[in-house]
Amino acid sequence: MGNADLADVNESVEISGVPKNFLMNSREFQPVIKGRRIFFSKNELQKWKKLRSERTYVLDIDGYAKCFDFSLAMLYRGYTAVDWGSARRREAGQNITNWIKGQLGELAVQRFLKDKFGLDTELDFNLHEDIVPQDIIGIKENGKIRQPKIKVAIKATKWKNCFLILGGSEVELDNRKSDIYILTRIDLPDDHLMRISKNELEKMLKGQKYFSSYKDSMKSFEPIKGEVAGFCRSEDLEKVDNPAVLKQILGTANPKGYRYVKASGLLKNSDSDWKHFANSL
Repeated sequence: MGNADLADVNESVEISGVPKNFLMNSREFQPVIKGRRIFFSKNELQKWKKLRSERTYVLDIDGYAKCFDFSLAMLYRGYTAVDWGSARRREAGQNITNWIKGQLGELAVQRFLKDKFGLDTELDFNLHEDIVPQDIIGIKENGKIRQPKIKVAIKATKWKNCFLILGGSEVELDNRKSDIYILTRIDLPDDHLMRISKNELEKMLKGQKYFSSYKDSMKSFEPIKGEVAGFCRSEDLEKVDNPAVLKQILGTANPKGYRYVKASGLLKNSDSDWKHFANSL
């Protein structure tokens, strides 16, 4: 590998479009160490961008609406969700965002399996009394729907996150654990709720003291990107209970307990990996 192909960390961030933390911790990039400096191959960075593009699907307003409808149904039925490691109940906006993101991740996987392997899958958008751990609940074949041969859970994280993270109950309890965990990354804007209500907000806020200072920053809804990053078997997850390591992975100040994790670069994501997974369904 010649020096002309090498990019330092700052240039690699610019080429890849991911933050330094992602670049250094995802295990999706092989660093080249020269003395005390770290470099990455420009060629490999471009290959990574191409692969990410091929595994990314644009989720339109109809898909978003389906996920929003599900999240509001969950919210108003009185579902209680708490933050990991605490008894604090999440606010409605956080719950809605998490549910929407999770369901968008499922839609991305459904699109991916249909596009790459012609596999028609049925997702569970129904409401249940208990938590339903499996996200792919049916395979459509010859006009009929059969049950999957394996248990699959689809997990969604933010666009720039680089870890599959699972709570203990998701891996250890017989009625919740899955055979395969798929990681998706969803580019859901933090202000997505404002974007879909932009017109109503402008009507309501027009004439208010600060409206002119932010009105041009308010954006309209745009299609959302969903990347299918990879998958792993339950037995390949790593149990992490070191608070310092968890702090870095979770991005929280005082994490408690333990998690099961897998760096995104260690997930299975080759064409042959995915083909084997599709055949196993």
